[in-house]
Amino acid sequence: MTRLGALARSLLLSLCLLPVGKMVRADALDERLMEGLFPAMELMIEVFPPAQVAHTLFGWAEDFHQTGEEIHVYACESTAIELLETNRSLSCQTLEALLRAHPTSDHTRNNAAWTRFVATGDAQGALELLRGVRLDDATILDTRACLYLALNRPADALQDILSALEMARTEANESSVLVLLDHAGDIFYRNALYPAANKAWTRALRLTTRFRKEAPAIDDYLLLVNYDDAQVRRKLRALRRLHPTPSE
Repeated sequence: MTRLGALARSLLLSLCLLPVGKMVRADALDERLMEGLFPAMELMIEVFPPAQVAHTLFGWAEDFHQTGEEIHVYACESTAIELLETNRSLSCQTLEALLRAHPTSDHTRNNAAWTRFVATGDAQGALELLRGVRLDDATILDTRACLYLALNRPADALQDILSALEMARTEANESSVLVLLDHAGDIFYRNALYPAANKAWTRALRLTTRFRKEAPAIDDYLLLVNYDDAQVRRKLRALRRLHPTPSE
């Protein structure tokens, strides 16, 4: 283990190895510690085995939920999603365990559905997990649209992504809009709406360029870690080659 790894491990031991249910109440934690929660979780993934990370995340989420710190429950869920990179099965199991613990949370249900789809390819099972959620959230509609597309139901996917884009007009988090635009391009293409696909992917690339120029240190997992703008460029080149618009 490198010196950095050893230091990180020692710094995290007091947090990551706390027994489930024994974490200090969230409202008693130092505010600076809470502000550093996301970086600590990122580091935890690098230092500890996936099974230990999953066990710790579940314990933290339980405690945060009991103390009403739902934003930190969200942090745990987001980190569980990141486990997809190292252990897809464990990531899926962790999110579904969180869902069993919080069955009324539409946000958790959405994350569990998306993780199951990515981890297993089970679009139908993921769609079942979304049964009964409120459809007043752009992210949930985006997830369902992607699942419909995977199930070869492009017309249903189109209806959901259009609703999601309309809701996202008021989104303060433009990185969410970026991902929506990327998915919208896929859905427009499958519905033979080629000019709309061209516009969506072009806007996605422009947003990516702007984000990376204006905020190179932005702490956004989707944008800086998982967002593959090279793939969007490939899709856009193929689209313009096969279905050029009059202006091109």
